[in-house]
Amino acid sequence: MLLDINLPDGNGFDLAARIREVAPDVAVLLTSSQFDDCFYAMAQAHGARGFVPKDQLPHVDFASFWPDVSAT
Repeated sequence: MLLDINLPDGNGFDLAARIREVAPDVAVLLTSSQFDDCFYAMAQAHGARGFVPKDQLPHVDFASFWPDVSAT
């Protein structure tokens, strides 16, 4: 799941943590047009696979974030 950190009624970090609690097999990658170096650590602390700034999304190897579903 690709999830923006800026949501109308909360933030993606908190939502990622809630998703992790109820559906631990869901891989969440956080993104935003805003950037702060702390977003990488915050994403990990909230159970997300990582954080990628929106301007870098076209260049991301998503396979490095998603679990290998072919191995199951």
